Amino acid sequence: FWGGAAGGAAVQVTEDSKPVGEARVYLFPADIRDEAELQARLFSGSPDQSGNYQTGLALAPGKYFAIALRTAVDATPESVGKLWRGRTKAKEVEIAAGQTAQVSLEPASID
Repeated sequence: FWGGAAGGAAVQVTEDSKPVGEARVYLFPADIRDEAELQARLFSGSPDQSGNYQTGLALAPGKYFAIALRTAVDATPESVGKLWRGRTKAKEVEIAAGQTAQVSLEPASID
């Protein structure tokens, strides 16, 4: 486990330049090797009606993938598998210790 200051992400979800509040934001470390690890290390939350979501300083520093989806990913193998296969549509984000990365996302489809 890492020992040190955490970082965070401030995410803005928009589509056609309009805020999207009806989405779910997912962040996960870029070094994840399989679906089981993805499920164990997945960080998620919902944006407000202005499309803003903040993790707070809750993430270990490093590279992450960030993706916004209109449907929730639940704990079933099928749902986690869809996210695993859809990670190619995610945006890479660098989380630095004590910093909040600014991330802009549009809702993606992973079906």
